[in-house]
Amino acid sequence: MLPIQDYLIDWHVRVTWIAFMTLWVLWGLAWFVRNAFGGDASTHLHNIQSASQIAHDPNVAAATNTTATTTDPELGGVGGTTTTAAGVPQTTTTNAAYNNKHHPLPAPAWSVNIFNRLNRAHDMLRDLVLMLLSVLTLNTFARASTRAVMIIAWIFVAFAVVYFIVEASYEHRYLRLVYSLTFYGLGLAVVGLAYAQGFYR
Repeated sequence: MLPIQDYLIDWHVRVTWIAFMTLWVLWGLAWFVRNAFGGDASTHLHNIQSASQIAHDPNVAAATNTTATTTDPELGGVGGTTTTAAGVPQTTTTNAAYNNKHHPLPAPAWSVNIFNRLNRAHDMLRDLVLMLLSVLTLNTFARASTRAVMIIAWIFVAFAVVYFIVEASYEHRYLRLVYSLTFYGLGLAVVGLAYAQGFYR
């Protein structure tokens, strides 16, 4: 095992952490776009109106007679309202002040769809950043593999870029299963190398 000073200045270790930094920059960009250009009140209002249209469908009307209180703005709720099982807000008498305010115009449907897809892709990148950070930290503390982990890290980042584009443009549960297996397998490979080659004198 290399001394910690020699291990940290190894070229492969440096390039490994550059791979992590690349993924972090991509996640940060997605986070910025998500918060700067999406998820405002008009987007949530469109989601509420879409739920209202579903609630008035006679085929599902019977399933919407239960209510639950919500104050989560992400769900379209505000203080003093109740929400049906279909997500439709019902105003109570204590919410008259809210009704007197001007409500934002709903966002176009295409912009809501883009925001929802970007939201899913951002969540995926956030999870991948945490996963890669945890396994690389473990491998670095173990002073284990250098070249093999570098290769795995860049494969991880490459798949992350591809699946980010796919997740932001297309939704399918089998694709999620595929990329979940891919990243979990790569993470286990790094952990295996860390314990196989590190944590000993």
